[in-house]
Order: sequence, then structure tokens, then C-alpha cells
Amino acid sequence: MTGLAAACPALVTLDVSGNRLECLAGAPPTVDTLRAAGNPLTRLINLPPALVTLDVTGCGLGDAGELEAALAAAPRLRALYASGNPAASALGRLRLLAACPGLSYLDDGPVTGGDRAAAAALARGG
Repeated sequence: MTGLAAACPALVTLDVSGNRLECLAGAPPTVDTLRAAGNPLTRLINLPPALVTLDVTGCGLGDAGELEAALAAAPRLRALYASGNPAASALGRLRLLAACPGLSYLDDGPVTGGDRAAAAALARGG
């Protein structure tokens, strides 16, 4: 995606699903919807600051700590599709929610009040 930010500085929706991308770096900072399902991603770093929706379904992300850090660095994220990634499976729903407390939708369903309470308790060590 090198050069994409310069070529499309006002881009808000980007769908790069089903390609051979190993990293999502280079997306314009204005992108709020990023669909990248089915890519052989090895890294999830430098996500656009405007990001609201992220789909990395089935990308094979394996580093749970890196996924957790990437989500924590995306404060506007409201919808995340991360199933089919070993890192997401290792973290589990509650740790994903604790890393990104603003989520209202995760994978296959909405985030409930009970989910939020359990994730907050987990984050506090309870």
C-alpha cells in the first residue's frame, strides 16, 4: 500500500480483502473502514487513527500481544471482525474487549452490557 496515502489523501473506505498483504501499513490516516480479510498478515501495526471498522477475518495473525496493542492504539474502533486468527482465539472475547473498550460489535454479534462488565472486571484483574 506504499504511496496510497499520497495518492488518496481523503480515502475513508478501503477494501484490500483477499490479496497477499503481510502488513496494513500505508493506509491513509482518514480511513475509517478497513476491510482486509483473507490476507496473510504477519503484522498489525500503524492502523489509521480514524479507524472505526476493521475486518481482519482469517488473516492468520498469531501474535496476541501485538494484536492487543494494535487494538489499544485504535481508540475510535467500534466494530472488529477478527475470527480465524490464532491471536484473537488466544485472547478471547473478553480480552479483546478489554483492549478496545469502545467496541460495540465483535465478530458475530453486538457487545452487551454483560460483556462490557466482564471485560472491565478482567482489565481490573478481577
